[in-house]
Amino acid sequence: MKKLALIVAGITLALPGVAQAQDQYMELLRQDINTQKTAILTEAMDLNEAQAEKFWPIVREYDVERAKIADRRLGVIKKYAANFETMNDDMAKDLMEESMKIDADMMKLKKDYFKKISKDLSHVEGARFLQVENFVDNLLRLQIQSELPLVQHGVSAVGS
Repeated sequence: MKKLALIVAGITLALPGVAQAQDQYMELLRQDINTQKTAILTEAMDLNEAQAEKFWPIVREYDVERAKIADRRLGVIKKYAANFETMNDDMAKDLMEESMKIDADMMKLKKDYFKKISKDLSHVEGARFLQVENFVDNLLRLQIQSELPLVQHGVSAVGS
């Protein structure tokens, strides 16, 4: 998780080579998180072979869709970091609205995949999956949020 803090702290750098290195670093971090999440899910789900054959393709599909939403969240974080010192009301509003849209899209994705897993396995397995997913998601969000500074008071007025 310390890697994530370094990435967020370095987001303000705008050099092309640095941005590419950050993207590669982000992909490595994502792979590491997915590996750890898979290990947690494997243990927590405790599926038999028949269940696993149904479950894992759904989770891989979910992870692809989740990554798209996570990329959008990273974009908001990068935009926030790049504009932190010049933040105005309009930008703060836009960033928060996009953040809330991302949260809503993530909730819809979780709801859709709860239904898929529940249909192919059971509601218990769907609930267990969401518990693990929410646990991992909450840990990541807490880490990111603990590293981001609060918006500064009175940086600039509306429309500036």
